[in-house]
Amino acid sequence: MNSLATSTATASEAPPHGFIPYRADLDGLRAIAVLSVVIYHAMPYVLHGGFAGVDVFFVISGYLITGQIFGEIRDRRFNLAAFYGRRIRRIFPALIIVLLATLAYGFVILLPTELAGLGADVAGGAGFISNFLLWNEAGYFDRAAMLKPLLHLWSLGVEEQFYIFWPGIIWAAYRLALLRFRMLVFLTAASLLASVLFAVNHPTADFYDPLTRFWELSAGALLAWRRPHYGEQAGRGADMLSFLGLALILGCGVGLNPHLVFPGWWALLPVAGAISIIGAGPHAWVNRHLLSRRLPAFIGVISYPFYLWHWPMISYAYIIDDARQLKTVPALGIIAASFALGAATYNWIERPLRFGRSKRTKTLCLLAAMLVTGGAGLLTWSENGFPGRDPPLPNVDASKINRALRDGMFNPTQHMRLSKIDGITVGELGDTGSAIMFTGDSLMFHWDARVEALLIEGRLRHRVYFVVGPSCRPVPGITYTPAFADCSNLAAVEAEVIREDAITGIVVGAFWQGTFGVLPASAPLYTNLNNELSGWTRQGHNVYLILPLPSGPSFDPARMVVRHFTGIVVDPAVLGGVPVSRLKADREPWASQLTALAQGSGVRTLDPLSDICGTGPTCSAFFADGEPKFVDDKHLRPIFVKDHIAFLDFLLTR
Repeated sequence: MNSLATSTATASEAPPHGFIPYRADLDGLRAIAVLSVVIYHAMPYVLHGGFAGVDVFFVISGYLITGQIFGEIRDRRFNLAAFYGRRIRRIFPALIIVLLATLAYGFVILLPTELAGLGADVAGGAGFISNFLLWNEAGYFDRAAMLKPLLHLWSLGVEEQFYIFWPGIIWAAYRLALLRFRMLVFLTAASLLASVLFAVNHPTADFYDPLTRFWELSAGALLAWRRPHYGEQAGRGADMLSFLGLALILGCGVGLNPHLVFPGWWALLPVAGAISIIGAGPHAWVNRHLLSRRLPAFIGVISYPFYLWHWPMISYAYIIDDARQLKTVPALGIIAASFALGAATYNWIERPLRFGRSKRTKTLCLLAAMLVTGGAGLLTWSENGFPGRDPPLPNVDASKINRALRDGMFNPTQHMRLSKIDGITVGELGDTGSAIMFTGDSLMFHWDARVEALLIEGRLRHRVYFVVGPSCRPVPGITYTPAFADCSNLAAVEAEVIREDAITGIVVGAFWQGTFGVLPASAPLYTNLNNELSGWTRQGHNVYLILPLPSGPSFDPARMVVRHFTGIVVDPAVLGGVPVSRLKADREPWASQLTALAQGSGVRTLDPLSDICGTGPTCSAFFADGEPKFVDDKHLRPIFVKDHIAFLDFLLTR
C-alpha cells in the first residue's frame, strides 16, 4: 500500500494529489448537456438526439466526483461518511421538493390508477431505484413514457447507484494496493462491452442497467486519474480537441435519433465529446471563450434542479392535452418556467442546505425528509391512488373508469396452463376434445376470458391453445424491432403446437390496421398471409380469420375524462357512443381485403362487431350500468368478454 504513495510512482500507478479545482467551463459543458435534454424533451422535432446530453452528464460527474475521491484518498483524508453526507446535501434538497410537488399535483389531475403509479415512481425516486422500476415496467403495455412525470429520474438512479459502490471499491482497491490505472481501464472496457452486447438483444436492459452505464461514469474517472497531463497549457492541440468535443456533442444532438439502439456503440460519440472538452483544459479556445462565459456557467450551476423540474412539467402538459405533442410556444414557456424554478430551487433551497454550518444536522434532516417523501409515495401506491378522494362525476362513475384502467392487458385466466416457447406465450385451457389453436397478437389473447367462462360453465368441448405475443402478427415476413424480436419465432411455435397437439381448428387474428397499414391488396404481406392460411387448409385444418375489431380513442377509458389545470371532468362526447357506420367505414379497407383473401383460400371469416356494439346505430363505450368495455383504445376487458362475446361459441361448444 505504501508503494502507492511514493514519489517515484507514475501517473498510471497512483491516483493524483489534491482536488480538481473549480472550472467554469465544466459548468458551461453542463449547460450544453441540460439544454440538449430539455429541448429534446420539449421539442423533439428540433433536437432529435438531445437525449445524449445525459451521457455528457455522466462523464462530467465521473470526472469531478472521482477526482475528488482520488485526491482525498491520496492525501489520506477520505471518509465514506463525509462523502455520502456531501452527496445527500447536494442531491436531496431539490429532489425532495420536486417529488412532493409532482405527487401533490398528481392528486389534482390524475385518475386513481394513474396516481397509484405515480406514487410508486415517487417511492422509487426517493430510493434511487427509478431505473429498475422503469426497466421492470418496460414493455408493450407499459404506460407511455410521456405520461410518466418522473421518468427522467432513471438517470439519477444510475448515477447514485454508481456512487453507492464506487467510493468503497476505490478505497478498498487502494488499501489492498490494487488501485491501478489499468484496473480502471479494464472495468470501463468490460462495462462498454456489456453495453454493446446488450444493445443487440436486450436494449431495455442496456438502457437502464447501471452496469451497462458504468463505463460512461468511469470514463470520466479515467480522465480524472490522468488529469495532470491535460490542459495545463493552452495550445493549438488543446484548441482543436475542444472544437472536436463540441462538434461531437452538437453533432449527436442533430444526428442521433430515438430509433437508434442506444446506448451501445452510439454512446461513444457524446462520451468522446465530453472527454475531449474536459481533457482540453480550461484554457482551450472553446472552453475559455464559450463555455466559461457567465450565462452558460450559470445554467450549468443550476442544471440539476433545472433538469429535475423540466420533465414533470412537460409530462403533465402531455397528460392535460391528451398526449398531443407540445407546440413551440407552450414548449418554450415550459422551458422558461423550468429554468426559473431551477434557479429558485438552487438559490433558496439547495444552497442554504448544501453549504454553511450544521452539516450533520442538515444531513440527518434531509434523510428524514426523504424517508417521509418516499413513504408518501408508498402510501399513495398501496391505497391504489385513493379512489374515493374525488366526488362522483355526473352521468359516469369515475370509479368504474378507474377500474377499467386497472384491468391490464395480456393477462392469463385463472385456469390457464401457461408456458413460454422461444419468447412466445402458449396458454392452454380445457382437457378434453379436439384441439383448437388461437394465434396472433394481444388482441387474440383477450378472447381467453370467454373460453374460461365456457370452461367454468361446463360447455367447453375442446382443448384450446393460445399461441400469442404482444405485437406478434400472424403474418410471415414481418421485420421486428429488437424489443419484439421474439415475434419472429411465432411461426415456428405455431408449427410445433400444431404438430404436437393434433390441432384441428386454427383461429387467426390481430390488430390488422397496424399490421397492414395502407398497403394495397397486392402487397407481399397479404400474399404471405394468404399462403399461410392456404397451407393450413390444405393440411386439413379448419381455419378461421377474425375481422378487424372496432377501435379508437372514444373507447379508451383514459380519454373518457377531460383534464384541465385545475382538475378532471367527464368528456360528454363519450356518453353518446360512436356511430356503427363510422366504425365500419374505418375498418373497411382491411375488412374487405381480408374477406377476399379468406374466400380465395378456403377460410371462414368471423366478425365480432355485433357482439361488441350490439345491433343499434351506435356503439357505446359502456356496458352494464356504466362499465367501460375496453381497457384502452383496442383491447377488450375480460369482464366484458366473458359474458358478452359469443361469436366464437359455435366453434368452442360443439
